[in-house]
Order: sequence, then C-alpha cells, then structure tokens
Amino acid sequence: MKRIGKGLVIVFFAFVALGLVVRANAQTAPSKAQTEKDEFVKMMQAKLADLKYQVKDAEAKVDKAEAKQKSALSAKLKTLKAQEAEADKSLDTMQKSSADKWKESKLKVENDYNAAEKSYREFIESSEVFATEQKDEFSKDMSNFLAEYDKKITDLDAKIAKSSKADKSKLDTQLADLKAKRADVSKKLDAAKDTTGESWKTVKADLEKAKKDIVSEYNKILAEIK
Repeated sequence: MKRIGKGLVIVFFAFVALGLVVRANAQTAPSKAQTEKDEFVKMMQAKLADLKYQVKDAEAKVDKAEAKQKSALSAKLKTLKAQEAEADKSLDTMQKSSADKWKESKLKVENDYNAAEKSYREFIESSEVFATEQKDEFSKDMSNFLAEYDKKITDLDAKIAKSSKADKSKLDTQLADLKAKRADVSKKLDAAKDTTGESWKTVKADLEKAKKDIVSEYNKILAEIK
C-alpha cells in the first residue's frame, strides 16, 4: 500500500508540474492576435521605409527642377512629406495599442499610407509632364534658332561671294565649318527626341554649348568680312 501511495503522490506531482509548464507556455506564447499585429507592423514598416526613399527621390527632383516648375513641385512635395509623417505617426500609435484593439487603428494606418503613396505617384506624373514641357519648349527654341541662322548663313555666303577680301579661301573654310556645326546641331536635336532624364540633360547642355559656338563663329566671320 505504501508503494501504491508513494506512486500516486509521484503521479500527482508530475501532473502538477506538467500543468505549470503548460500554463507557462500559454503565457509566453504570443496570441494569434498578437502575431497578426506583429506581421502587419513589419509589413507597414517596410512600406514606410520605401516611402521615405520616395520622398528623398522627390526632394532631389525638386532641387533639379527648373524655376518654372519648382514652385508647383515644392507644394506637392510638402503635401507628400506631411502625409508620410502622418502615416508614421499612425503606425506608432497602433503599435502602442493592445493586441485585441490594434485593428481599430489599422484602417487609419492603411489609409494614411495609401494617401501618401498616391501623392508620390501624382508628384512623379507632374514632374514627368513638366520635364516633357521643358523639353518641348527647348526643342522649339532650338528649331527657331536654327531657322534664324539658316537665313544668316545664307546672307553670309552671299557677302563672302561679294567680298573684296584677298583671302576668300579662309572665309570659305570658316563658312564651311559653320555650316557643319549647324548641321551637327540639327542631328543632335533630332536624336534628343528619344532621350529622357539625365541623358536629356546631358544632350541639352551639349546643344546649348553648340548654339553658343555657332553664334560666336558667325560673328567672327562677319567681322572679318567688314
């Protein structure tokens, strides 16, 4: 009997110990709601990290924008930054809520993030429209410049033909160089139609320099004829 009693005591304490372990595990293991909350927070933190990168991208575009577009883009950037800050704040508030109440603020986090993401897309669309407008305006100005200097070069050709200068061959060589530069600008302008972004800025700078060279060369030849 003593052995049986002793055995029952051992079994009893074993069950007690097992119960304590089960209870401890239940207390330390995260609930389904907590796990769901943690996963949502992790996902939103990743999205907001991407959004911060997008804000920096927008800031860089504003810095590089032409004066005409900078004001409008700056206003859009201000809205975007405010919405990003609000989304950050909403997520921080939600993280402090309990596991059984976090879903009450989940919708605000999603709405704030979606609003900021939409603003970024609108910012990019606007910057692309402005870039296209700027490119079209520059191309139009260059075309008008070439048309103007086509007439000037034609007149210059006639003046050289009538010139009494002894060394006309030098003038003819200079004029040929001027015509070559003009033709080169025309080719570059046509090729520029397919360029965008930084490539366009490089081509634009090259064309502006070529434009100055044409004006300088024209004035140089005209001065030698007189």
